[in-house]
Parts: sequence; C-alpha cells; structure tokens
Amino acid sequence: MSKTRNISKRLSKDDICNEILEVAANLGFEDDGKFLLNKQGFQKLKSCLQDMINTLGRIESAGGYVLVALCEVGITVYRLNSFTMKKGVNR
Repeated sequence: MSKTRNISKRLSKDDICNEILEVAANLGFEDDGKFLLNKQGFQKLKSCLQDMINTLGRIESAGGYVLVALCEVGITVYRLNSFTMKKGVNR
C-alpha cells in the first residue's frame, strides 16, 4: 500500500509499524474506506487463531492428513501415514 505524507508522519509519531497496518487492512472489517480492528474484533480474531493453532497441533500429532476432493466436494480423508504400499500389491 502506498502511503501519503500524513500517514508517514503518523506512523513515526505514534510508533506504529507496517505490520499493524497490514493486520488492520487484512483482518479488520472495512467501512467506507476505513479498516477497523477494535478491541472486540481483536479478541474474536485472537480466539479464532488460538482455535486454529490447537487444530494444527492435533494435525501435527497425527502426522498429517490427506483430503481427497473433486470440484470442492470432499470424497474421503485419511491420516497421511496410515497407508503403506505392500510388496506385490498395486503393481
């Protein structure tokens, strides 16, 4: 995002880093050209991210998963390390 002289001054004056701008622009909600990420929105986002981290931990402990899908329709899912090729099978 390009910045005006005004926003550049505000960034340096208020000690706001570019990462904060990116989070507000990407994860805040837009209202007439303004990106809002208030305390309530932040708490909701933080909770969602914590849930995602917990889910990723479960995936990691299982060794990963494979989702088979076609045209955005889930067909099956299995653990990544649950299928092993045996000698003489599927040649």
